[in-house]
Amino acid sequence: MLLERIYNHVVREKQWNIGFPDKSLEELVHGASFSVRMLRHSYTDRWFADPFVLEVTDEEILLLAEDYDIHLRRGRISLLTVERNTLELKKLTPVLDVARHLSFPCIVRRNDKVYIMPENLFGEGLTLYEFDQKTYSCRKEKVVSTQPLADAVLTDVLGEEMLLGTYLPYDNPVLHTFVYNAQGEEVRHESYVFADKTARNAGAFFECDGKLYRPAQDGKLYYGQGIVIQQVTKDETGRLAFHEVCRLSSPTTGQPSRIHTLNSYKGVTVVDMATCQHPHIARMAVQLKKHFCVIKR
Repeated sequence: MLLERIYNHVVREKQWNIGFPDKSLEELVHGASFSVRMLRHSYTDRWFADPFVLEVTDEEILLLAEDYDIHLRRGRISLLTVERNTLELKKLTPVLDVARHLSFPCIVRRNDKVYIMPENLFGEGLTLYEFDQKTYSCRKEKVVSTQPLADAVLTDVLGEEMLLGTYLPYDNPVLHTFVYNAQGEEVRHESYVFADKTARNAGAFFECDGKLYRPAQDGKLYYGQGIVIQQVTKDETGRLAFHEVCRLSSPTTGQPSRIHTLNSYKGVTVVDMATCQHPHIARMAVQLKKHFCVIKR
């Protein structure tokens, strides 16, 4: 346990920020190498992570993201208005702040309305909020689940209302799915075990070339090790199958860097990235952990 705490300290992230890959979503799915342009901002008391694209215009990119206050050690959900050409943060607007930490504001679009469902592990569970794009305010719609699910996604792209999420710790290898009927009642619960610890969601489902994909987190060695793109299919019984098509690692070289979330909307793809507090020591720690993992096998 002591060694694990030391490992977590030296390998953990220093500060997260939002980035924009220079390749299209289609190119990323096909394994293209890429670089990232980072969001430009002057804040030193907070960092930004878990970005979801709310809207895109010729001039601006609107993001909903975790806005983490370093001093309070707590996140809220904020709207980030980004200048599209320069990627400079023009305006930061808090939209949802509660007593407990909020992150991963999953966007759900239904009947011309926008809803968000942020992670709230130590609060009341998963709550769906209707988001007013004129006033930038949230109205509580319903509690989707009282389960303490991390980085959960609510979607109907598979033909039925489905909630997907994992329990702590971050590298939990089991993905849980909950299917609901029109009355919001749970009608089916299934679990899927990922031997390589890629169960946790890294963003919302997306379609590309007529196929459905799920971004998942690679958490085998450390939190934010990379993103795994999995094609998702469903058999006649309703059970899902996940087929890995590629892995995305941070394009930063020379030190263990994090890449944790990937989302895309209207041609704009966003990720979040971070570097370690002690990069040189972290690099050695990761290599040692890899060595011990090989020995265990």
